[in-house]
Amino acid sequence: MVINTRHRRQATRPLICAACVLWMLTPLLRAEHPRLLLTPDDLPRLRHLCGVGAAAANEATARQGAQAAAYQALRAQLSQPSLEERLPGELLAVAFLHLIDPNDLADGTRLRMLAGALAGPTPRAADALEMTLALDWCWAELPAAARRDYLVSLHGRVAPLTPADSPLVPRRFRERLAQLALAVAIDETDEPSTSWIEMRQQLLAAGRTYFTKTFPTFVQWRTASPTSPAAAAREECDTVLAIEIGGRLLGRDLWPEYADTVGHWLEHYVLATSEHPALQHEFIRDDGTEAPLTPVPTWRDLLPLTAHLMAVRTRDSAAALLAERI
Repeated sequence: MVINTRHRRQATRPLICAACVLWMLTPLLRAEHPRLLLTPDDLPRLRHLCGVGAAAANEATARQGAQAAAYQALRAQLSQPSLEERLPGELLAVAFLHLIDPNDLADGTRLRMLAGALAGPTPRAADALEMTLALDWCWAELPAAARRDYLVSLHGRVAPLTPADSPLVPRRFRERLAQLALAVAIDETDEPSTSWIEMRQQLLAAGRTYFTKTFPTFVQWRTASPTSPAAAAREECDTVLAIEIGGRLLGRDLWPEYADTVGHWLEHYVLATSEHPALQHEFIRDDGTEAPLTPVPTWRDLLPLTAHLMAVRTRDSAAALLAERI
């Protein structure tokens, strides 16, 4: 079956967004794969919601198959994924489908797509952080050669976080955050080579310093107003994902420390789109250029995760409203 790229892109967007909702609601800290955003303890509940497998004892209140329609639509859309052309979000969608049902008949094809992306000559064709998440979620089932090739591809370009880095410099920050996430997710038991262990320890040490000293200062100085509405979406996404990865790195949930700051960062989208006459504050969008009205100006770079993840972690009403809109 051949799907027109334009139609496939349009169809995949809402399905990947639906998958975003299913990914969330997870405790942060565990030892086994998956380790980033999701943990093994989350899988029984997610499978139950998707209509796959029996409910766990503590999931009696969750309706069996509550998200089955979204899951089946995503599964159908990626039943024959393109091995040559990958749309933003598809690698992570492939990894999600594998976690839900590794016995799916199309799972092998999807994993080959992921393995090819990891071992390919341009591993950064996809968003580096998306690649890291997909690698973590499917680690045990991916060929050892593909996993090692991806880690080897980092040699010579590993760049730990420094005090000069922040979400205000998005491309460099995302690349370094992705490398830190890889170090957090892939430990010495996964890859015992000396070169990886040395790189990993370097990344972790710099990351601990960054999230202990630099990142809290950035959030404090940034305040609640967007630095630039035109660039806010990427900054917000990188900050939210940094809190997730930093929490896994430091061994504690960081969201309570940032709920009163970052947890309110999406309110400007609500103020800018409110129809209530007392809440007409479009002036905060005056950036001299185009400013998006949601945290997803484009469907790439994991931007659809921002509102969903923040809503689940902080219960912020503005984030929840935007997640519903998205």
